[in-house]
Amino acid sequence: MSSSEFKYAAEGAYHFSATYNPRLRRFDPRADARYEVPLALLRKQGALASGKRGLDVGCGDGVMLFKILRAGGVALGIDLSLAGLHLARAEIQRRAGAAPVLARASACALPLADGSVDFATSIEVIEHLADADGHVAELRRVLAPRGVLVVTTPHRLPSGALQDPYHVIEYDAAGLAAVLGRHFASVEVRGMYPELLDRLYYRASGFIPLDKVVRGGFKVVSRCLLNPYVHMLKSQPRSGWRNLVALCRA
Repeated sequence: MSSSEFKYAAEGAYHFSATYNPRLRRFDPRADARYEVPLALLRKQGALASGKRGLDVGCGDGVMLFKILRAGGVALGIDLSLAGLHLARAEIQRRAGAAPVLARASACALPLADGSVDFATSIEVIEHLADADGHVAELRRVLAPRGVLVVTTPHRLPSGALQDPYHVIEYDAAGLAAVLGRHFASVEVRGMYPELLDRLYYRASGFIPLDKVVRGGFKVVSRCLLNPYVHMLKSQPRSGWRNLVALCRA
């Protein structure tokens, strides 16, 4: 059983729990931005317009698919995890009243025809793959001319130490741009999760009771008004930015 299968068995739809939990205490603005930033980029590119067809590779329990659906888009979800796919079907059916279109497949062997989708997302997937080029080549293959791809991944630490034992490789901005640039003519890489914002969210003062109050206020603002993690992005990010998001155009 893979790590994701174990985690889904133990915690259920944990991505939904962090992003759509009715209990404010369980809502995680940082986790929500993982999906809202790609969604905003897709919107800006007009990828969610009527008639556009999409793909979410590594869909897991379905949060990205659900957000695309709520924004008026249509996408196929692909994952190797049967547990994740079952959860995605159940969660989206319950929340949206419509069954998602899902398929079990490898990120490096997509069961789609050439040029069959207008946009694709790969959220926190590429760091798990030994064959990153195979994954990106497949995404390029299935994208139609002028198609759009959004990729997110953790930003490599300056030390090079992996941040998760299940990661195969992690990238800095130049490294990610190089992999994507071998298959796409246009690649823009930006930083997400600035270290200063993380410090405010997790440990604003170092005094635990006060930090809890600040974090609670941060959650209220992020859920009800504006999530700072969604709007704070940086071109040519250095190590003070914890995640990377790349926009690629076919």
